[in-house]
Amino acid sequence: VTPALGRFFRDDEDQVPERPSETSSGGDGKPESGTGSGRDGDEGDSGRTSELPVPKVSISDAQRTPMRSDERRTFATVAASLVDEGIRLDLDAGNDESAFDLAERERARVLVEEFSKARNEPLPARLPVKEIAANLPERTAVIAQSLNANQLITWVIQHSGLRTYRAPISAAKLTNDAQELITLVATDSALAAIRRRADALRAVVLPDGINADRLIIAPDAELYGIPWTVLYNAKARKYVIQQYEITIVPSLAFCWDHAGPQDRGLRAALIVDASQSREDHILPSARAEADVVASVFPQPHLLRNGRGTREQFRRSIVAADVFHYAGHAVANVMRPERSRLLMGADDSEGVTAEEIAKLPLSGLSLVVLAACRTSSGNTNSDVLLTLSTAFISAGVPTVIATWADADDASTAELFASFYGLLRSGVPAAAALRQSQLRLLESRQFSAPGYWAPFIVMGYSRA
Repeated sequence: VTPALGRFFRDDEDQVPERPSETSSGGDGKPESGTGSGRDGDEGDSGRTSELPVPKVSISDAQRTPMRSDERRTFATVAASLVDEGIRLDLDAGNDESAFDLAERERARVLVEEFSKARNEPLPARLPVKEIAANLPERTAVIAQSLNANQLITWVIQHSGLRTYRAPISAAKLTNDAQELITLVATDSALAAIRRRADALRAVVLPDGINADRLIIAPDAELYGIPWTVLYNAKARKYVIQQYEITIVPSLAFCWDHAGPQDRGLRAALIVDASQSREDHILPSARAEADVVASVFPQPHLLRNGRGTREQFRRSIVAADVFHYAGHAVANVMRPERSRLLMGADDSEGVTAEEIAKLPLSGLSLVVLAACRTSSGNTNSDVLLTLSTAFISAGVPTVIATWADADDASTAELFASFYGLLRSGVPAAAALRQSQLRLLESRQFSAPGYWAPFIVMGYSRA
């Protein structure tokens, strides 16, 4: 039996599904014959798809007319339906690259429209598959996903080109399976039960045989509920995090446009210690964590409890290289723009995702949200709107967030290791993974609930 999770948290019959079918295309974008079990390799279908007319769904980049909230919801529903239909038609016609492009453009549009419209942010330039493949670091794979008509479409891009996989599953079942796994982790269930459920979910969302060390995952909103770091490979007897470094991007094109070098400079740090922002839920380890983080940087600015007001936060963050938050987050599922970071005992409202998204934060290199469920939000849109994506839309290239409650003591231990590695020159994503693996291999914090909830979002160039 794994050790029980700590008392202090920072918040407010198994069946293995059918394996995905696969098609692929090389660097020229044309399907390779005889590979996988997709349409292009099936007898009797040869030649038919080329005769199908493929309408191009276009939502004008310039269409920024102000709308009422009900009009926006109607427009979003119609737009999503048209995009889904366009993706299906492209895939049925064998135009895998066009289907990927349509899904990615819609992700970028929703992110800009929902969070960056206050700054009149333009849509990022189209990002063709050839350009992605040519510019990927060695042993890196991009995994883009779309839930469409009760099937999960997964595009895998590497230097060799694009491969497409399909797995039959509904959004409701996928969401339910992910939530069941999260519940098992949060309640410190038996390790065998966690791994069995985690392996079944991995079999659907992560194709086998990806020859890479690093995964950049661009999921649909429903897939943000997937606890990627705790997925398990029963055949290899390893968690996915032991096999890959994992990064999540809300939109590949948007993050590509806003990516900065990993050595942008880590001298000035804003640290908010909100360990006492809730009188009924004080976090004793968060205070020590804030002190450790402040000791790492040459120019620390520490805001503690009552001093960490909205105004001080807004003034200080624009001059920082790193922002570290240790305290309580409140996720508002129905109104994700109102999700907030509590800033002090006298600040019940805190700073909201909507406020964060309006700030000019492109000078920041890194944001760490050491609080509960800072990557959680409403999945009823094409891009998940959360505290973490608010920072990304404001121009931050790398954000560390959580998909579940974070244990107070293990979180402090994790980030003591993380910042030591970061200051020694290890990139943020690698430093987080190494720190998580250290906890996994420890005696005190080996249970998944201690190390798994943290995930890296965004993209930094090597």
